[in-house]
Amino acid sequence: MQFKIIAAALIVITALLGAIGFVWQQTRVMGQKMETLDQTIGTLQQSLKSANGTIITLQQQNAERAQQQATLRQALERSQSDANQRIQKLKALQDEQLNAWSSQPLPNPIKRLRQRPSIRGANAYRHYLRDTEPLPALAQ
Repeated sequence: MQFKIIAAALIVITALLGAIGFVWQQTRVMGQKMETLDQTIGTLQQSLKSANGTIITLQQQNAERAQQQATLRQALERSQSDANQRIQKLKALQDEQLNAWSSQPLPNPIKRLRQRPSIRGANAYRHYLRDTEPLPALAQ
């Protein structure tokens, strides 16, 4: 009977040692997996830091570009305003020049072209043509 107890005790001890060995093996495997996961986490954290740095850089560049666009829009508005003012000045100057030109008296040859005497009959017309001064020759 003692032999059976010793055999049973040995079986229990062997089972316990097997269970301890299995748990130890699983702990080692889990430790390796944890190291791999830690490395993966480290790599992902570095990637995240890099992505965050890129995002910050892009946001700064975006803000700079927005400021540059605003500056360019203001410059464009000033240029358009200046151009509109110049156009208005040119129109006013052209109007002044046109008014000055149109207020001058017509030259004598042009006045004569516009004069129309009252002619009655063919004889009066021939007489009118014979007595008028000829038009000046065109200058070349």
